[in-house]
Amino acid sequence: MKFPNILLAFLFSLGLVFSSQAQIGQYNFFIGEDAELMQTTLKGLGSINSTGYMDAQLVRPLNAEKASGLFVGGGVGLYYKKFRFKNNLVLENIGDVLTPRMDDPSLYSDGFFSYSKSKLVVFTATLQPEIGFYAAKKKFAIGVAPRIDFAIGAKHKRKFKLNDEKTKFKDTGVNMYDVNPVQIGLNVRIGTLKNGLEAAYMFSPFFASASSPQVQTVSLGFYTRIVVGGDDDDD
Repeated sequence: MKFPNILLAFLFSLGLVFSSQAQIGQYNFFIGEDAELMQTTLKGLGSINSTGYMDAQLVRPLNAEKASGLFVGGGVGLYYKKFRFKNNLVLENIGDVLTPRMDDPSLYSDGFFSYSKSKLVVFTATLQPEIGFYAAKKKFAIGVAPRIDFAIGAKHKRKFKLNDEKTKFKDTGVNMYDVNPVQIGLNVRIGTLKNGLEAAYMFSPFFASASSPQVQTVSLGFYTRIVVGGDDDDD
């Protein structure tokens, strides 16, 4: 009896080029009504999504040559989501509503690796079952993975210069900034069973309250898997 492969998966994602008006040339993790306000930036490599998780993958060949087949799997892991805001937002909770406002632009410099920045970091646990098809002796594979993310932590950080003095604000307390505690989405992976590209779209709103900014997240990145157990027969 063959056991399923146990794999460590690592994913790295960047925001797709979208805005609320679908204008080409805008780097943004967010789409939706308030995507322009919440627009992210790549400056200082400040907006990335990355995750590490462990999953099991069971492969079922469709022919004796094992040239093509189906695979099913599932995994759990953690996401690190960092959003650096182009508009240098100040995030405030008023009741259960997140109210972002643009900070004084004179406090922030515009260099790629400038000291000043405003960002929101969110930590989530993720559950991802996956089903897919492979061909060309596993040199091509496409998989679809519904996902459920559970928010477990958030922090807001701003850095700027006030009267030429470096100033830092960092909130790492229990404030979740109205991040939706449970978000449902879909990942699509194209490549091989172990490496390739991944697109992700979250159907759920990023913020829980209907009075908070109305946005969802979308991203494009790559994945890689490392087999740490099971049967790794590629013949």
